[in-house]
Amino acid sequence: MKNKKAWILIIGLVLVCSGFGHDKPVWKGKIEYEDGVKVIKNPKEPLFGEITLELEEDLVIGNEEDENYMFWRVTQILVDNEMNIYVLDHRNCHVKKFNKDGKYIRTIGRKGQGPGEFQQPLYSYVNSKGTLYVRDFNKISVFNKDGKFLRTISLPLRMNPHKFAITEDENILGILSIFDPESSTKYSKSNFIIIHPEKEKEQIITTYASRTSTVKKNGMISKIFSPYDPEFYFFPFTENMVVYGNSSEYKLYVINTSGEMMFRIRKEEPAEAISRDEKNEIVDNYIETNPEIEQKFSRSKIMEAYDFPEHKPFFIGIINDDKNNIYLLKDDSEDYVDFDMFNRQGYFLNKIRIPLRISRPYHLRSKLKDGNFYTLKSNPETGNLRIIRYKIKNWDQLREFSPPS
Repeated sequence: MKNKKAWILIIGLVLVCSGFGHDKPVWKGKIEYEDGVKVIKNPKEPLFGEITLELEEDLVIGNEEDENYMFWRVTQILVDNEMNIYVLDHRNCHVKKFNKDGKYIRTIGRKGQGPGEFQQPLYSYVNSKGTLYVRDFNKISVFNKDGKFLRTISLPLRMNPHKFAITEDENILGILSIFDPESSTKYSKSNFIIIHPEKEKEQIITTYASRTSTVKKNGMISKIFSPYDPEFYFFPFTENMVVYGNSSEYKLYVINTSGEMMFRIRKEEPAEAISRDEKNEIVDNYIETNPEIEQKFSRSKIMEAYDFPEHKPFFIGIINDDKNNIYLLKDDSEDYVDFDMFNRQGYFLNKIRIPLRISRPYHLRSKLKDGNFYTLKSNPETGNLRIIRYKIKNWDQLREFSPPS
């Protein structure tokens, strides 16, 4: 009898140690290969479910009575490895640097056309050494961690100013328009390229079609952009890896900075149709803000000019965090933003909700780093801008996943 009880105890201990009885999620996707490239096909639902991030305001930077803490038109927020905060102000043509406690350190750059000066800076990047890169028209100005100007990198003339990134190894990502004067369609073509400055080489990664604009002066409407038009997005998410995709389909591509395809990411998700009411609301808003248009064109012509796609885009932006997870921005409302989160290997881990609104002209201005969320807010009464850092109280709930071998 004693032996029987002993065996029951041993078996129980073995089962407990082996994880029996615990809710251990099992990834339900598939791994396939297309033309020799690994494809991670994710199911519709995430491995670890949905999480709403719990935010606690931790730091506020901004004071309209002190020019060192005053912002006019912020297009990007950066955070380096020492938790210093960089704020790119497009209108004031400079970058302000603050320490982790929000104390002003210095202003980098100024308006002008000389070395280290800017005319319309739109994008910036800081690497692990604290080197700062600022995109301004067809050049990049490079500064060291002390704000000293180092050099200028020239860019092609037809490079899109709003879609741009720099990798840790100083390769440049961008969109180069293909000029076709004979094209009579509503679409134009662009190349997604990597520029290798040290090799003085441009490398085409892929070519895609985008819709052209807008209301022509000769009395004909060519195309009016809508919020449902698909967009091409890309983002460097590790030291030498880049993810990109067209939002018209739920397909992501991961390359290294040599341009080699590493793997692809898919996710099961049905397309969402654009309702008649949604289309009408967009047309109504356009007519309301452009009253002269209705005098020239019928409502049906304006609706036709929108040329709405067959369905809504699958995502509307990409960011990452310091763990090299990939976040696809799915929806932004007045009260929250939703992301699909993938780990660096391409596995769909979580649906993430952040319970506040963020702004995303040019690039997502917000930043996830070290369990904090940085974003931009404006005072609704005065319009004055503030940089806000939120501590994510439940950051440790984001679990890691080891892919199946």
